[in-house]
Amino acid sequence: MLPTKGQMKGAEVGGAGKHSSPTCMFRRGAFKRFENLPIALKTEILSHLDREDLLNSSGISKGWRTLARDEFLWRRLWERDSESFGRINPDLFGEHGEEPSWREKYKKNYPRYKVLLSNTRCWCTRCQRPVFTMDILFEICMDGELHQCLPMTPGQISRYVSNGDIPAAN
Repeated sequence: MLPTKGQMKGAEVGGAGKHSSPTCMFRRGAFKRFENLPIALKTEILSHLDREDLLNSSGISKGWRTLARDEFLWRRLWERDSESFGRINPDLFGEHGEEPSWREKYKKNYPRYKVLLSNTRCWCTRCQRPVFTMDILFEICMDGELHQCLPMTPGQISRYVSNGDIPAAN
């Protein structure tokens, strides 16, 4: 329930600094109510946040930081967002060796995926040809496998078109 006008006036006059406004007091009450919820319920609430909001929530307090690092949240975020990754081979992102935590897997893969799709073409190391980035989602290599692409800069694209230069692997 929001404070009445009279309560707001009293809070402004008798307040103890900049954090005594009714809005601030109301938020502190909501914050305390959230803090008193069971961990499972807090985790369920946070599971509806997107990547940026989840990362931002970790800066609120130590308790929120602990919640925001929960493996369940990052696994759920990975499962939700990776559907939009299409049929891109995970090897494309350099995922080798030990299985990282869901949070690390998400942090490692998602930005690279965005960079890859921001370019118009990439270089497929399997079929040794440039591929339109959107084709990665719908086509397969000549050998029937998924494309394994490296991003191409506009300079690499023009050198390939004009001279046939094959981009070097990073």
